[in-house]
Amino acid sequence: ATCLASGYVPFDEDYGYPTLEAAYAQKCTVTARDSGGVGELVADGRTGYVVEPNPKAIAKVFDALYRDQDSCARMGRAAKDRMSEIGINWPTVFQRLLS
Repeated sequence: ATCLASGYVPFDEDYGYPTLEAAYAQKCTVTARDSGGVGELVADGRTGYVVEPNPKAIAKVFDALYRDQDSCARMGRAAKDRMSEIGINWPTVFQRLLS
């Protein structure tokens, strides 16, 4: 089976490294509205889904991703593109460290 998406549903996470790793692997992320800083990385419906923090809502989204794997793949590619848009990459990190 193919890995469709990353699930990231901690309570009040400040940053969300697993979301970055998923994006660079071209996987969308499913997260909950109360996941803190991850909301800055996941554009709902574009790079993944931001859902209500309950198991049924999360399961519903994963079911939808399974049924529409083309959409899932598009969101994964968009997630990787989003990292470049917001400057989360090594060249940006090096530039900021050296300035």
